[in-house]
Parts: sequence; C-alpha cells; structure tokens
Amino acid sequence: VPVQFSVYTVDENGEREHPWLAEGALDPRPALADALLTACAGAQTVLAYQAEFEKSRIKELAAALPDRAAALLDLESRIADVLPVVRDFTYHPAYGGSFSLKKVLPALVDGLGYDDLELADGASAATLLEKLLFDSASLGAEGVAHARSVLTKYCGRDTYGLVRLHARLW
Repeated sequence: VPVQFSVYTVDENGEREHPWLAEGALDPRPALADALLTACAGAQTVLAYQAEFEKSRIKELAAALPDRAAALLDLESRIADVLPVVRDFTYHPAYGGSFSLKKVLPALVDGLGYDDLELADGASAATLLEKLLFDSASLGAEGVAHARSVLTKYCGRDTYGLVRLHARLW
C-alpha cells in the first residue's frame, strides 16, 4: 500500500514541491490518490526513475479505487522513465556498476547527493515509516514531527534530484 509520494512540478510559474505522507494506520489510498492526482493535474508528462515501479503502484491504486481508476490510469499513461536514457547513454566511474539514482545523481549533478540527509537509504526509511504509521505513540509528538520531516526530505531528494538530473541530461 503506497503511503508517501513527492511530486515536483516545473512550469511557467516556477518550481514547486508537493510532498504527501500518510498519517496513522488507516487506509491511505483514497487520500493519496486524490493528492497525487491534484499534484499532477495538467502535467503532459510525468518523469520517474525506474518508472515501472511507479506505474505498478498507480495501477494497484486504480484497481483498489474504481471511482478514481480512469484518472489514475490516465496519469499512469503519461509517465516517462529517465532510467533508460541514463543506462543507455551515460556512464561515470562513480556509478560503481549501479544505475540507481543514489549513485547516478551525485555523479552527474554537482553537489546533489544523499550524504547531507539524516535519512539516506531506503531500508532505514522503510523502518522509520513503519514506526511512524503503526507505532507513533512510542515516538511522542516531537518524534513524530521529526520522523515526518526526515522522511519528507528523503523522498523529496529523489524527486528534486530527478528534476536536476533531467535538466543535466537535457
């Protein structure tokens, strides 16, 4: 079940980030779908890295939310993947044999990696996310606010990084 996303829009009005993170253990899919559709409204193309993952989640949302299925599938059809461009037309020794965004981004976009983040890897993010959603009482109010902040920054780095990577490739 998807519980978080970050959309970064770039248009004639500038750049804006649209982060979303579920609260609590209730089913977040209806609220997530609505927020995602709102964040992507008007976009002709939605870029993703390893887009098949994103597309699969959106198809699962469409199956679970029939009243939003048409809009979700329309969104899914507009997703374009940056990974094949990177994999087929670039290479840098700093990739270390990997085409993950965590390796590609700092190699191709100066000063933009993950080392400056408090939370910098997917496994740690998943662990913190689970605690936030299912055991937030153990974190306390300050801990919940902190967890939400670091998770949003981590997710947002991928999104903002993809915007900068796209600009670099262009």
